[in-house]
Amino acid sequence: MITTDLKIAEYLSTMRDIELYIVGGRVRTGFFSLGDTMASDSLKQFTASKGFMSCDAISLAAGVTNTSMFEVAVKRRIIEQSAEVFMMVDSSKLETTAPYAVSSLSVIGHLVTDQEADTMLLEKYAKCGMRILK
Repeated sequence: MITTDLKIAEYLSTMRDIELYIVGGRVRTGFFSLGDTMASDSLKQFTASKGFMSCDAISLAAGVTNTSMFEVAVKRRIIEQSAEVFMMVDSSKLETTAPYAVSSLSVIGHLVTDQEADTMLLEKYAKCGMRILK
């Protein structure tokens, strides 16, 4: 397991059956996430069968976007290094946009969201090639 989040690393560190790596980099104040160039470069050392991530916004028109440039390179690297990408977003992030582009929808294999997400909207995301998981 590879993570860029200090809180997730702390939680997973208590589990015996997991080999855990935390990526080096600068800590984003107040968010417990690691990012910037060092974190992105550290991720080059790994490949993953499944990459799980979240984003600040996702839309059919703009794709995956983020409010902070700090995490964009890391998110792009996770996408590059993962055989399958799972994007985890609550329904409030659907059809919203943020200033910094992360990726197109075509690289997202699975969209994981909550029960509140509009079914008709999710069908549009599915037509982009994503498997929808609620």
